[in-house]
Amino acid sequence: MRAKTTPEYAEALLLALSALRAETRREAGNVLFDIQMSEVDAGDFLLREEFLDDGAVAAHRASKHFSAFKAATAGFPLVFERYGPVD
Repeated sequence: MRAKTTPEYAEALLLALSALRAETRREAGNVLFDIQMSEVDAGDFLLREEFLDDGAVAAHRASKHFSAFKAATAGFPLVFERYGPVD
């Protein structure tokens, strides 16, 4: 997934994503959660997430830390782009 905000929100978004990553990695159903940051475009992040199954994704989205992330970034100009596998 790609998360993009304006440069003035980049540091705050990184802090929120880092907190989300720390808690998500503790979830039983989480396999992977990595954050990459663009070297040329402040505010442009690539998130690599993998969960065991759809139930793990649902548990993640229902978690307190996911809700906290949404609340922390509610006022940000933020765009998410989701990507899926290509067979």
